[in-house]
Amino acid sequence: MHPPVPGSATIADGLLQGRGTRQPGEGTTALAQALAKLDRPPRVLVSGSAVGYYGDRGDTELTETSAPGSGFLSEVVQQWEAAAAPASEAGIRVVNIRSGVVMTGRGGALKKQLLPFRLGVGGRIGSGAQYLSWVSLEDEIGGIRHALANESVRGPCQRDRAEPGDQRRVHQDSRRCPAPPNDRAGCRRSHST
Repeated sequence: MHPPVPGSATIADGLLQGRGTRQPGEGTTALAQALAKLDRPPRVLVSGSAVGYYGDRGDTELTETSAPGSGFLSEVVQQWEAAAAPASEAGIRVVNIRSGVVMTGRGGALKKQLLPFRLGVGGRIGSGAQYLSWVSLEDEIGGIRHALANESVRGPCQRDRAEPGDQRRVHQDSRRCPAPPNDRAGCRRSHST
């Protein structure tokens, strides 16, 4: 048995367990404020974010410069990114890693998605035409390392596959393989989730 994958909890996990009562970005704000007050603050803060920033836009190609979407998840992500402002205002380079769903055969979202398929009850939800942006755990880590090491990286940085699939395709792939294949590291274009 593998240890839990760091950061594999979802918004739904917190809501279902009664932990969803905090404000979005509350912890990020506290961290950014504390870093800003340090005599010797770090040069960079890499803050987790999500491609949910863009909302549901179908097959529209989206980049880091695309406007935010609308709806609950987009609003949460916008608040989360704004929570790092105290660090940025103090001169700390802030990178918001806008990740797709992080997938690994060791746990997290993929493990939760594979269980119904292994039990013979897995399938798409609704039409299956909704996009599901994802990134392998290895590529997520590579993107974070890239953000830490490169002074030119600041602000939003996409972390998902260059060619995300719709839910139908991702679920077909989930039936066939224990973990999604790796894709290239670095910031990328995204389709909306």
